[in-house]
Amino acid sequence: MNSNADAPALSHGDVAWRLFMLVLPALLVLPLGACEPLERTPGPNDTFGSSVTAMDHDPSDTFVRNVYVDGTWVGEGGRGGKTVAGGISLPNHWRPGLTAVVKWERCDRFDREHPVPDEQACRWTEKVVPIHQYDDVGETWLHILEGDKVLIIPSMLAPGHPDYPGPDFPTKDFFRNTGKEPTE
Repeated sequence: MNSNADAPALSHGDVAWRLFMLVLPALLVLPLGACEPLERTPGPNDTFGSSVTAMDHDPSDTFVRNVYVDGTWVGEGGRGGKTVAGGISLPNHWRPGLTAVVKWERCDRFDREHPVPDEQACRWTEKVVPIHQYDDVGETWLHILEGDKVLIIPSMLAPGHPDYPGPDFPTKDFFRNTGKEPTE
């Protein structure tokens, strides 16, 4: 007995659909073979992005509210290890004379009994800062030191490491500096 005789006849649309479904995987996979990664040597002007952690080392009871590097907001100046909001673009290879523009806002401690408008309580400072020599970079550390001195250190090491070329993490404590206890 011929089992094909009992099967319903396929329409041209059914045949075309089945053929399309057989060929579709090949059509999708074939172009992937042409997507080899390009091997290229980095050029002298190539750059990479690095996150920036801004840290406030000033021993006063002021604080750094906003920090910008080359026009990009990178967060607040804290004690380090905080969430990073922005980054810096660095050339693949360090070169002498490499700098960045750092701008920050230092504000007086807020006093609930004697509130002062931001225009009076805060001041902006902007400096062109040399970027410390680097080879490999995991993160960029920005230290705002006493007297408005600034260090930019791209490094695989973090502050506190014995081979880190800059200061340790800040130990600034607003409550200790003012003698006030924290309020909730």
